[in-house]
Amino acid sequence: MLKRSIIVLVMFFVGSQLCLADIGKLEPSDDEDQDNEYSEDAFKQYPFPEIALYPKPGVPIPGPDDNNKSCVTLDNEIVLLEPLTKNVIPDFYDDPYNAAGIWLGTAGILVRTRIFEVPVWYAIPGYATYKRFEEADRIRDTRLRIDALRRVKAAKRCFELF
Repeated sequence: MLKRSIIVLVMFFVGSQLCLADIGKLEPSDDEDQDNEYSEDAFKQYPFPEIALYPKPGVPIPGPDDNNKSCVTLDNEIVLLEPLTKNVIPDFYDDPYNAAGIWLGTAGILVRTRIFEVPVWYAIPGYATYKRFEEADRIRDTRLRIDALRRVKAAKRCFELF
């Protein structure tokens, strides 16, 4: 087993050195770059959408009439929005629908009946994950609104004793 691991490591290092040695040969010269039909300018004409895998942090922006509200009204709105920041969808392993979907999907592989269609049952955990992402967006938007109201309260110096 140790001999096999050493052979694999030696082959990895030798192969990586050979690949690094060939990189210098692959770079085109200045003459070839002008004649190349696959330049960067050729790809700039296609608008590729920017896919944001992770959300960017939002900036809390107060609404147009938030500055006209009284301190008590701002505080009441914050109190009403606070329960909306709670996560009500269970985690993946705590969700009984995920367990049922995985169990029925696996049973469908073993039984192969029409009731236990494999792709349908395995879609339940995917749908639950999609709903978790939607809820995370809702919670993030609610927290941004609460932060905006707190900034307005701070700018108005609410509940400050003189």
